[in-house]
Amino acid sequence: MLQKGFLRNRGKLNISKKRFWLSVALGFSASFSFYTFLCFIRFLPRLLDFGRANYAVITEPSDRYWENFNFAIISLVLGNALFLLNLFRKPDINPVPSNVRIEIINDQRFLHFNFSYLLLKLGFMVSFFSISMETKISEMKFILVLVAIVFFLESWKSLLKYFKIKVYKPLFLNLSVIFAIAFCFAFTSVFPEKKMEAIQISSNPFVDLPISDFADEDYMPFRLNNLKIYKENNQLLYKLEDEKIEDFDLLGDYLKEEISEAYRNKLSIVLLMPQDISMDKLVKLENLLSGLGYRFIKYITKFSDKNLISRFDNRGLVKELHYINTPNSVSNIPLPPVPKYTDVTKTIQVHLGEKVYSFENEKVKEDDLVEYFVKHIDSATQFNYVFNNNSTYQSYITLFASQKQAIQDLRYNDQSVELKFGESFSPLNRKEYEKDQERLFNKFPLLITETYTE
Repeated sequence: MLQKGFLRNRGKLNISKKRFWLSVALGFSASFSFYTFLCFIRFLPRLLDFGRANYAVITEPSDRYWENFNFAIISLVLGNALFLLNLFRKPDINPVPSNVRIEIINDQRFLHFNFSYLLLKLGFMVSFFSISMETKISEMKFILVLVAIVFFLESWKSLLKYFKIKVYKPLFLNLSVIFAIAFCFAFTSVFPEKKMEAIQISSNPFVDLPISDFADEDYMPFRLNNLKIYKENNQLLYKLEDEKIEDFDLLGDYLKEEISEAYRNKLSIVLLMPQDISMDKLVKLENLLSGLGYRFIKYITKFSDKNLISRFDNRGLVKELHYINTPNSVSNIPLPPVPKYTDVTKTIQVHLGEKVYSFENEKVKEDDLVEYFVKHIDSATQFNYVFNNNSTYQSYITLFASQKQAIQDLRYNDQSVELKFGESFSPLNRKEYEKDQERLFNKFPLLITETYTE
């Protein structure tokens, strides 16, 4: 038999104010604690970022706000589950049937807390990988909001079954409160992320690298020293590994004192320099390094497609260092004789431009450089790059990369022996392959001289 007044009192909960406000306090404190923990997971990679990337991670204020909003909405939905759980964990004066109350409690316990466990595991995984690769939480902002709404509705599922239409008003009120608090939470990141970013920018400043879709293979048979050149307050600064140097002459002194001359020919300088820097800065640097006994330099570049750019890229173009012909006003280092190639019978003068390059009396557009080099590269022709202080680093990289791309295409198309491997992955035709590669290198060599003019 039905209890007297059951149908009449079905929509009344009769929950005490004490339990209600205790549930509110529990849900709010749990939400903010979880929100703080999610912010910490995001903050952790920046604490562990030791400057190994090309530049520090910077989050735009708008992106940070929406990331915070995502964290807040997820945290508040999980906290709301605790709020509902505490409301229905004990019988009331006019109790909801025990089977319904247990179903409501189970809705809050299993799905939400299993999700929070998975979310924390995923957060730690993303945080870990963020140390070695770029991740952008803001790109998933709409997905996380939809996930939060789904879990919110799941928490009200049993309530909707039992209370029917009468529950819609408190449901929408609950959802409105969650969104309002989420927008408020999003104004704080809890941790001093802006201060941390300022420190990281100071120790690992951004450099707008030159663009090149061609790059040499990553394999480098020698040690690397990273040299970053950047502008700060209209002054050119140098950062060699972790040492900040404010003057070019001091850079030379540091390279002499810190690195033994016996080891310099085994080292390569990995250069990160802005694309708009004048070529006279690069000329002075290369002549300095060559004079100190360094053998190679690697120009770090970036893809033209912004979606492919990563701050962890170490791709670029490798060049064997040599003295560059310069007027005495540019370099006071005594220059040795320019190396003479016995097989070279023709030299093509190339004057650098921004979009158009002058090959002798022929104008060649940037997009046609590779095609021009393919037609003119052979074992007897060298190219003399001619530039001045109006030439930019980007124009030089474009020309140098185009010649390297052309040589690679010529060698690939003329290759007659491909390396084959056995069952144990050991090469079966190494001698034949190496002999063919030597033929290709001699047939299509990289022949470059460089001249700087004022």
